[in-house]
Amino acid sequence: MAITNHVCCPSTSHALHAPLNVIHAIVEAHPGCSSAKESSFKRLPIHVACQFAVPMDVIEYLVREYMTGTLEPDILGRLPIHYACCNGAFIGVVKTLLRVNPASTLYADYDGWLPLHVAVHFGASTEVICEMVRLCPASVTMKTRKESTALTLADKVKTRNREEVIKVLKGAPMVAGKSGTK
Repeated sequence: MAITNHVCCPSTSHALHAPLNVIHAIVEAHPGCSSAKESSFKRLPIHVACQFAVPMDVIEYLVREYMTGTLEPDILGRLPIHYACCNGAFIGVVKTLLRVNPASTLYADYDGWLPLHVAVHFGASTEVICEMVRLCPASVTMKTRKESTALTLADKVKTRNREEVIKVLKGAPMVAGKSGTK
């Protein structure tokens, strides 16, 4: 059943940052809402939570409520980790999502963007990028549909940690006989 707004994530910005006890009460009152997709982009509550950088305890709760949701793409082919990476998620949020599904590091959206590409492009913390490279060094050399690697994206963007990120990407372990420095 598709719904316009998530019961877990009402449309006001204050509600998006509701404390855990409020989210818990909503989920208890509406069983199954953790796995209900909204109608426009087919996002789950965990997608929306990552998109709007809700508190860590809410992310952990939504992951526990519907763990499979961390690997369910929306209409754009994006997983919750993609949204976390483009919205300044703290390392704890990223580690929670990756702990549940480390394979999500290799999941490309419909434009071929891996979570690492998104993180680099949107200026995620160096710690977040290090964690993704640690879990999946192969992602450093993988390309988007437009042939960009994480390193070519890092060269193009002007983020506060650009030089650190480039150093991390260039220092990634050798993958399939090539380094991340092409």
